Amino acid sequence: MAKTFPLSNVSSMLRYKKYAQTEYQNAERASLLGIPVPEPYCYFERRRFGLVIGTGLVYEDIGDFSDVLSLSKILPGGYLEASAFAIPALVALYNSGVNHVDARDENILLKGSPLGHTFRVIDWQYASFTAPRTDWLLEHLCAYFIRKAPATLQDILVEDWSCRVAEAADFPLSHDQLRARVRRLLAQRPSTRKRLRLIAT
Repeated sequence: MAKTFPLSNVSSMLRYKKYAQTEYQNAERASLLGIPVPEPYCYFERRRFGLVIGTGLVYEDIGDFSDVLSLSKILPGGYLEASAFAIPALVALYNSGVNHVDARDENILLKGSPLGHTFRVIDWQYASFTAPRTDWLLEHLCAYFIRKAPATLQDILVEDWSCRVAEAADFPLSHDQLRARVRRLLAQRPSTRKRLRLIAT
């Protein structure tokens, strides 16, 4: 499969490495840390008059996977049932010290089998890497996933789902502490710039 990044303005053309090349490198690094990702095969560039007008990458075919949001529309338990299948992915990111930055329901893909579900995490353009099992990382992963969930279910996800994530991750803080920190993050104004420079706040 291929993912392309058309570059339509001079600013993005001059910074072309931040697109497909960065996503390729981040996915490769995450894979080395044990995160299941679609295997990246190569990245490429399109040039015109010496300027890069587009970039892209070729990766493993994941056409037989479904994202968590799509699964939520067909499972009997809806979004709450589907969100449980995202937990192993978030725990893997936490254990490996991978700040994906955009670990929402649409970027966690699943495929079922008699032995259970396997997953792939996609969209690695903005990822960064930190120390494994850092408290703030799991808090931010939970908060971001919940922020992108249906608004009517966010309270339930904070109260119950976040605790299930903590238990699966063997998180050192209490459930009440995690809930409080996730709620504080959700109360803050969303900031892409801040997520890209994620620190404990």
